[in-house]
Amino acid sequence: MNIKIYNHISLKDTFKLTDDEVVSVKDNIVVVKKNNKFDFFTLNSKNLSKQENLSYPYKQIESFINDLAIVKNEDETKSLVTTDHIEITRYNSIVYLEDGLYKVKKDNKWGIIDKSGNIILQINFSKINEFSHGVCIIEQGGLKGMVDKQGKIVIPVYYEDISDVKDGKVIITQFIKDKTLNSLKSKFGRKESLKQKKGLIDISGKVLIEPKYIDMFFTYDNHILAEAKNQKFIKMDYAGKVLNKFSLGNYVIYNKQNGFVVARKESFFPTHLKRSVFDSNGNKIFKDNYASELFENKVIIGDDKRKNYLIDNAGKIISKKYDLIANLNHNLQLLLVENDHKLGLIDYNGKEIIKPHYKDIMIINKNVYVVFNYGTSSLFNRSGMRISNEYDYISYFNNGVALFRNGSEYGLIDINGNEIFNCYEPIDSYYKLGNLIIIYYKDRLDIISINGEIIVENIRQSVQIVNDEQLLVNGCLININDIKIMPIYCDIETDIFKATDFTSWLKALAYDAEHQKIINNLGQKTKKKIK
Repeated sequence: MNIKIYNHISLKDTFKLTDDEVVSVKDNIVVVKKNNKFDFFTLNSKNLSKQENLSYPYKQIESFINDLAIVKNEDETKSLVTTDHIEITRYNSIVYLEDGLYKVKKDNKWGIIDKSGNIILQINFSKINEFSHGVCIIEQGGLKGMVDKQGKIVIPVYYEDISDVKDGKVIITQFIKDKTLNSLKSKFGRKESLKQKKGLIDISGKVLIEPKYIDMFFTYDNHILAEAKNQKFIKMDYAGKVLNKFSLGNYVIYNKQNGFVVARKESFFPTHLKRSVFDSNGNKIFKDNYASELFENKVIIGDDKRKNYLIDNAGKIISKKYDLIANLNHNLQLLLVENDHKLGLIDYNGKEIIKPHYKDIMIINKNVYVVFNYGTSSLFNRSGMRISNEYDYISYFNNGVALFRNGSEYGLIDINGNEIFNCYEPIDSYYKLGNLIIIYYKDRLDIISINGEIIVENIRQSVQIVNDEQLLVNGCLININDIKIMPIYCDIETDIFKATDFTSWLKALAYDAEHQKIINNLGQKTKKKIK
């Protein structure tokens, strides 16, 4: 007969697989394992007859992307194979990049192929990085270049280093002969000497600023600041036009980044370590102090009174009332502040979000924080408002849900501070899967909806999380995104597909305290309808 495959099938009964044999199920591809060997098959009627003859030929199955798998063979080589087990190509190593491109390794050299196995970039390079902005860095003989997705080398493999990509511009490092040292060759018999010099190119390989500078970095106002000899600095636009020059004279450079230069005056006395902050035009923007951290167009500095200041690129003081200011993360745009060993948060403009009154702060995202006081924990938002009840404990958030404990009460809250579920039994762990949450206790589990509605309680049967969309319960694959669709089983004698309600079906797997048994014969020929 022709068996149709629906959203819910029984892998256990249809394919005679146990839960521990199923590694993953995604996009109708089932990866299976037996005796530490792997195989896979697709869930369609065409291949059903083949599944009883699984051969488990692979040592490992690494990934399925766009209906192609990267597999490891017994001889440690890797192959690119189709869902019909047709090998497209084989190399020592295969790694997916993006847009149907793979980097491959043969005889310790790397190249790039497409999904059909065609060579896009010859296998002749010692290293190939990931793609960024449509190009990737390649390396050969200790030198670096860039290649695009068509395999065209847009930047020749000519540079010592390629770094700091911004606005389609790339700062490069190149070995240049040092004329000063070369002039000493005849007198002292030294070989020609090379020095690393930095310049600027675009991602097409066009040289914008010749590599002749000791250092080079992008400024916060979208220009280039280059360091020449004797601590001389040149500010240029991306075309290399000189906008300004300045020299630090008798200063010793401490730090330079984002258009700032931090330096201290030369001194034989170690106590004279106060530093000055210069902007990209060479202006001293703040009095001599203890500059510590540079980011964007801001500087964090410390003074003699063990206070930290936050200043902008013009030297204007944004904040000066904290013992400590620390930059957390550029994407968060947040600064951690401390007074009297208590923590708070401010933004990059110095606006106080959470006053420094707390023992610890856990950052969930840009707008939500778990604030730990002495004995209590609460959620706060970006406006500094407490958005949850006070609890004894709040865990880290997983997929927008966290565990809380308050006395003898346990439960789950969402990222907005709403209580989803509570009980008086200790919760070991939980897992959010789509609109369902699996709650694990010591010897059982419950499944609830994201709104806290109990779908089923007291499950003491095997539940395996297959992927972010599917569960394997008692050998049956459940697609949780459409739980209103019924699990399907087939009456072999009549070739009629029957269904039962999802919730009732799960409840049938739950522990029956009265009869001390689990109903687990779904999908069998003698299956009786669950009411």
